[in-house]
Amino acid sequence: MAEELYSKSLISADSHVMEPRRLWQERIDIRWRDKAPRIEALDESGDYIVIEGMRPRPLAFEGPMADLKAQGMEIPIPKGYRYEQNRPGSWDPNERLKDQDLDGVSGEVIYPGVGLHIVRAPDGDYIAACCRAYNDWLAEYCSVHPARLKGAAMLPNRGSIEAAVKEAERAAKLGLATVMLPAWVDDRPYNLPEWDKLWAALQDLGLIASIHLCGREPYGIAHGPGAGGINVGVVKFGMYDTLMRIIWCGAPERFPKLKWSLVEGGIGWIASVLQFMDHWW
Repeated sequence: MAEELYSKSLISADSHVMEPRRLWQERIDIRWRDKAPRIEALDESGDYIVIEGMRPRPLAFEGPMADLKAQGMEIPIPKGYRYEQNRPGSWDPNERLKDQDLDGVSGEVIYPGVGLHIVRAPDGDYIAACCRAYNDWLAEYCSVHPARLKGAAMLPNRGSIEAAVKEAERAAKLGLATVMLPAWVDDRPYNLPEWDKLWAALQDLGLIASIHLCGREPYGIAHGPGAGGINVGVVKFGMYDTLMRIIWCGAPERFPKLKWSLVEGGIGWIASVLQFMDHWW
């Protein structure tokens, strides 16, 4: 049934949700309830994503402006938007299925919205608690139509590798299809040997290791003229770095059955990067 479904139209390898407004406030471990990630109106400039230990981020980046672009409308400054301006399919799976039909899409791999920024929080235990709450909700979301909604579980990227392994095991039991890791981890790059515990677990569990553009800025934050475009443009460089680290450290050879995915980084650059690596091999 799934093969017939997928053969008829498009599959999105990188789609996103906008989590329910109070997801973490209602689901996170009680220890973190007062610090739970949230969406709130800080002033008249619209709703913001508020995460412990981080500067609030305008919600507009996570959906409302994209909808304006799809309609061919001018995109103004990324402020003044409210959560409710997102399409309901962002948090309602039944509405999402309607959007899939509207776009001729037969299935999606679904990544976080707010969750993309949680991986930058400074506390590993806090990130792990956020991951558990999100993954429970995502599994419920995808269960409405498992053939068309494939969820990417969040894993804690700080703290112990054992915590990431434990959450990967839980994600597999929840029926999620893949796990998401940020492209850049400043305190523990992916070429270090300790990551082998996670690669081995993912291989045994049959989960795909999906590296998604998020995490720290690979070259810091630019300032001055053109800073906005520069900051958007350089994020892909971090994906080049990550690909080389994973290949050069030999992880694909040590774990030949593990499947990898590089998400939201484009593909045109891969040929030149691999040619460069071959040259120096």
